Amino acid sequence: MTEKYTTIATSYKFVQIDDTEAIKNMLKQICIEHDIKGTILIASEGINFTIAGEEANLESFLQNIRSIKEFVDVEYKNFTKANFIPFKKMKVRLKSEIVSLKDQSLDMHKITVGEPLEPQEWSELLSDQNVLLIDTRNSYEFAFGSFENSINPDTQTFSELPQWFEKNVDINDKTKKIAMFCTGGIRCEKSTAYVKSLGFENVYHLKGGVLNYFEKTKIKDNMWVGNLFVFDDRIAVDKDLNPINQNNAN
Repeated sequence: MTEKYTTIATSYKFVQIDDTEAIKNMLKQICIEHDIKGTILIASEGINFTIAGEEANLESFLQNIRSIKEFVDVEYKNFTKANFIPFKKMKVRLKSEIVSLKDQSLDMHKITVGEPLEPQEWSELLSDQNVLLIDTRNSYEFAFGSFENSINPDTQTFSELPQWFEKNVDINDKTKKIAMFCTGGIRCEKSTAYVKSLGFENVYHLKGGVLNYFEKTKIKDNMWVGNLFVFDDRIAVDKDLNPINQNNAN
């Protein structure tokens, strides 16, 4: 018998949302109708989600949310597979930020983010020993794996990153090459937006995060060491995007 797999999809978009409560109710209903499980975060700055279900249902979900004017061009950032559903239920939540940096001056609709690099370009950049490579994830995520020679800020929350940065990076050297990465792309963008707001000129982020890097570098050029922590019941995935935790498999 062929083993049945669940598809997990991630996405986010920074977009101005005025009526977050109405968007929450619409998305919750769409998830119920399409038998989707996972987590959707909504804030005035945009949307961030990781959801799981059958591929056809995920496609229908995407088409449905594109009927909402704020999300007409939303695309899935990453796809992975598991032989069990890695979420116990569907959560649609309102937040003050879709990824919390706690910097009220940072307007993601107006500010410039770091230059996005495709996985191959990222690998080439990491060969430059003058690049300051910063892991924007938290210490418990770093413990599962990271890029060789990356800096671990040893944070417990993403909002601690600015304080670490200003204490440990020479903020007067505005030409320093700075490369920042995260799991799926959203923290990559917000962290580099923050660094750009400080006046740094050569700032880069890994487009689509490490999940996209794994997908595009399965054959060669993969410079990651270890596994990748993910925020669901898979716990982590390896370089081939296979779940580390199989205990919940059906």
